[in-house]
Amino acid sequence: MVLKKWHLEPFRSEGVFPSAEGDLNSVRRRLNVIESHRAEHYFGQVFSLFRESVRPQRRIGYKSYNPIDNVFNFAYYFLRTRVHKAILRAKMEPFCGFLHTNTQAAKPALVNDLQEPFRYILDDFLLTRCRGLRKRDFVLKNDCIMRLRMGKRVYLCEYEAGDLAEGLNELFEKKVEIPRMRHGSRQSLDTLINEEAYLLAQYLRNEKPSWIPRLATI
Repeated sequence: MVLKKWHLEPFRSEGVFPSAEGDLNSVRRRLNVIESHRAEHYFGQVFSLFRESVRPQRRIGYKSYNPIDNVFNFAYYFLRTRVHKAILRAKMEPFCGFLHTNTQAAKPALVNDLQEPFRYILDDFLLTRCRGLRKRDFVLKNDCIMRLRMGKRVYLCEYEAGDLAEGLNELFEKKVEIPRMRHGSRQSLDTLINEEAYLLAQYLRNEKPSWIPRLATI
């Protein structure tokens, strides 16, 4: 949705879907390769819309040195927190996931899996709100880059970070045009996350025959 809305180069679909043959680990490995290739293309396109002075060459993620990369990390932290709470409310185990089980053992795999259907909403929000950021909007800070070693990292200045945090909290309370499970034609993004966690839990407990995430428009 983000690539189409912002008139960026779409994915190429030829040969991207993995075969269902093989054991579970083989299927997971093939999916991880596809995710990696698509993420490289996707973030290359998304980052091209930011100012060159702060634009990352590629998405690093955890403990990145690039200012815009850390803006995305900041926003994704807000999403992970809400997804984690939704998983607990649905009485699921946050560390028992499927796709992201081989990344970092200390990371809750199911949280990383379930946040994927919602990340595009935050990406669109950041493109709308942060494309005009300049070098002067960031500060250099000391941070731990590895065990017993400190290094320099670039983060949003205090004013910009506070303003962005307020905007992110408002985003999760924003209404999306997706009916609620019981009543109502609209719901907040935060409620949608909780409902999708509950529907996934029903599927995993064989209470539903399938689970297809409901996607909000941007």
